Amino acid sequence: MDVLSASIDDDKIAWYENLMGEEAMPSIESFTLVNADTDQDIAALSEGEVINLQTLGNPRLSIRANTSPTTVERVTLEIKGPITYRQTERNWPYALFGDYPQEEPVDYIGLTWLVGDYILQATPYLQDKAGTPLKISFQVIKSSMNEPVFSVEVYPVPSTGVVNILQEGKAAGAQMMLLDERGKILLTQPLKGQDQLDLRAFRKGMYYLKVVNQEAVLVKRVVLE
Repeated sequence: MDVLSASIDDDKIAWYENLMGEEAMPSIESFTLVNADTDQDIAALSEGEVINLQTLGNPRLSIRANTSPTTVERVTLEIKGPITYRQTERNWPYALFGDYPQEEPVDYIGLTWLVGDYILQATPYLQDKAGTPLKISFQVIKSSMNEPVFSVEVYPVPSTGVVNILQEGKAAGAQMMLLDERGKILLTQPLKGQDQLDLRAFRKGMYYLKVVNQEAVLVKRVVLE
């Protein structure tokens, strides 16, 4: 049985050939949050994670995409949120903001992140064909652990028109926004500790209540029947 031979420059392609000569496409297996000031891994970054800048010491951060196999032809990383950025990496490590070339050990490029909600997607490629991507959403906050937890409760869900909003924790400067399913802002107003929204003038359907303060961004679903 023939086995594909490859030069050093072709070692990325060689992995994709099994003993029958069939191509196996690369995949993104996971993401890792990296401290770009120390170039050390912080933790795995998964769907729904909350990154607290305060507890991390406010470092510059980056995110590395981990692939199968370890090295691939290229990886495209794209993040959307308060920071929007797109990066194509052709060499390991496949980092969101890249790294300084010819540095040993790796010297990651990082940014000081803005508070808010983010969506991250990475896609590996083989010969211009996309492999299996990985997409996650996560939240960045900046809150001291000894401060009250910032939380919002919305009830009833579903509602016939009047929605009660209960906010607990640090409320200074909190704003609430009602968004439709496409993300269009329908109204904005300050949030008190306890508030109400009269939505009887809106059509039935699904909406999102977005609450923003200096520490966090929270999103709650609202259903009108």
